[in-house]
Amino acid sequence: MQNGFWGFSHNPTAYAKNINCPTLLLYGEKDKSVNRKEIDEIFKSLKGPKKLNIYKNTGHENYLKKNKNEWVKSISDFINKG
Repeated sequence: MQNGFWGFSHNPTAYAKNINCPTLLLYGEKDKSVNRKEIDEIFKSLKGPKKLNIYKNTGHENYLKKNKNEWVKSISDFINKG
């Protein structure tokens, strides 16, 4: 808890139900903070056009640093399709 903020009191799946714009959801397969079931629930709850990209051998970290080429392609493909 920092500055009166408790992140675990939030529910990303509930928030996702209010998102109607195109959404690119990124997930590291080896994430120890967020599991695959949680990501799948968030993804399912998104209302608008959506895409889920999963980075193998990556945890809860900066995808651009660890997977630069794949990240750039993912972002470019998503933006160019919109």
